[in-house]
Amino acid sequence: MNRLTANSLAILFLAVLPVLAQGPPVVRALGLNEPVRVSSGVMAGQLETKAAPIYPPEAKAAKVAGAVVLRAIIGKTGLVEELTVVSGPEVLRTSALDAVRQWTYKPYLLNGNPVEVDTQITVNFSLNQQEPADGVFGGVMGGRATGAPPSAPVLSPSGRMRVSAGVMAGLIETKKTPVYPEDAKAAHITGAVVLSGVVDKHGNVTELNVVNGPEMLRQAAMDAVSQWTYKPYLLNGKPVEVITTMTVHFMLLD
Repeated sequence: MNRLTANSLAILFLAVLPVLAQGPPVVRALGLNEPVRVSSGVMAGQLETKAAPIYPPEAKAAKVAGAVVLRAIIGKTGLVEELTVVSGPEVLRTSALDAVRQWTYKPYLLNGNPVEVDTQITVNFSLNQQEPADGVFGGVMGGRATGAPPSAPVLSPSGRMRVSAGVMAGLIETKKTPVYPEDAKAAHITGAVVLSGVVDKHGNVTELNVVNGPEMLRQAAMDAVSQWTYKPYLLNGKPVEVITTMTVHFMLLD
């Protein structure tokens, strides 16, 4: 082998070595309970009801405008479960959070089953008063919000307020712990039971339906949640009936 050939092989080896060292591409695996990351554009198409943000008077007076970006966890039932601020003017953040907490989505399906979603939502605030007839003051991800004026609450078809589980969790006054069914213990059945419920104006749970969860744990979850009590949810200072979800976790400790 002459020197030129040897040098060529050495160069080829050095060029291939980094590629071999990199190995195959890494695919990020989702945990069983980890929300699926979905783009804001896709979730905009899943939006069913939305409340427009109310422009804070102090922000108007100071001529503060801009976009508030939120990170959201959308539950399996389509309710906003968690919200955190990513960026945006401080004076506009609370208004954006208050509005988006009331939004509802069609459940996002993965392999035919509803899953939790991790996404971003952008709420735009503009000082331009010349809004089209189908728009409202303030904006939402993917464009201008349409529908009710900012002061109108978002109601379900039954006339009840739809409120996220996270918001209602902060209003719980008494919480009954579920009794673990003996047959479920013997079979080592664990998991979460998700319920959809109605909380009346007095804070009592009046209706409950199972959304999903292990069959053997469902009745125990319903028996416990039916005894929970909440502080009344107030809208414009008055108590209203609420539709929300409750999640009951069952875990076996060694």
